Amino acid sequence: MSGGVRHGLQLPQSGRLANRGEVLGLAVEAEDAGLDSVWVSDHLVHPVDHAGTYPYSRTGDVPFDPEDGYLEALVTLATIAGGTERVRLGTSVLVLPMRDTLATVKQLTSLDVLCEGRLDLAVGAGWWEEEYRALGKPFATRGTRLDEQLVVLETLWRDGRGSFDGREVSFPPVTVRPLPVQAGRPSLWIAGAGRRVFERVARHEGAGWHGIGADPGRIEGAKAAIAEACRAAGRDDPVPLSVAVTVPRTRGELEDRVERLRGLGISQIVWIPHGRDETSGRDALGWIAGVGHDGDGASAAEASRDQCGGGTA
Repeated sequence: MSGGVRHGLQLPQSGRLANRGEVLGLAVEAEDAGLDSVWVSDHLVHPVDHAGTYPYSRTGDVPFDPEDGYLEALVTLATIAGGTERVRLGTSVLVLPMRDTLATVKQLTSLDVLCEGRLDLAVGAGWWEEEYRALGKPFATRGTRLDEQLVVLETLWRDGRGSFDGREVSFPPVTVRPLPVQAGRPSLWIAGAGRRVFERVARHEGAGWHGIGADPGRIEGAKAAIAEACRAAGRDDPVPLSVAVTVPRTRGELEDRVERLRGLGISQIVWIPHGRDETSGRDALGWIAGVGHDGDGASAAEASRDQCGGGTA
């Protein structure tokens, strides 16, 4: 059993599986199997000429080709929301700084309302400079832009109205309603690594950390850095820990990985199928369902609060 770890499945968004039948079908199967969540990632365009290095593979190659296409994240989740009832809907991750701030607030709020409070939002600054450039958004200041956007999100989700005058984001007084169904805001995860990321986690009460990969040393390092940042910021609520990892080649390896991650304090695992064919996702689904999960539909952040009892991260 997974000892309180919640399990999610990354859905296909590119290639021949990027169609309604495959994406929605796999999401429904995940829900029926008792998984806690399904997830999508975020790309808006694929720069044809680029020199960017993908940071999450050994080769540095982008794991999809321009001809594969890429389903937009929030439209995909909206489609899944209409075909499911319980499973939570997550972004792993939404590259918020390359998007328009107010339009994205409206989209996310509408999604949370229409899925009846099932949205889990993991956000990050992204890595693909050429994609930013193509969208007309600044890459060098994306961290500052993300920090300001998070303040905007929390303000508008709390009050339903506000204005902002920052270095990267500014707008006059506006009303953005309805408010999210989830009290306060959708579940928030801050993705990435490095000092600035961990300080960002510490500044947002209730937010969790979402990492990429299962390397124990990196996870332990992130935990220590987050704890230090929380002490400096005066945050004393528990920080939920989540990772997105590739599904191993065998069920036995998957079970071992779950136990190692559980021992590291991970409360949520987002599993990324290792192949591009339909059997990869469905094989993964069967293995994940077999290792055990809480399966009551609550968020990993809620589970972590229950387990930690209000202690420090």
